[in-house]
Amino acid sequence: MSETAIKSLTAAETRVILAEVLRRALWDILEEQAAPLRPTNAEIETRIQELESEIKALRRNARRNDAF
Repeated sequence: MSETAIKSLTAAETRVILAEVLRRALWDILEEQAAPLRPTNAEIETRIQELESEIKALRRNARRNDAF
């Protein structure tokens, strides 16, 4: 907003604008709190290693079962 536009706002208009800004800020906070926690890179890497180990074990077991 330009300085002229700001000076021409009434007290009621200023309250409405501030209320909307506050409402949006509170909404953002609530959304952030409600969002599932995002895993860290270290947690993701650990999970990838776990899955890779599981895949190796499954392949190994599949080969053993094929041999019989």
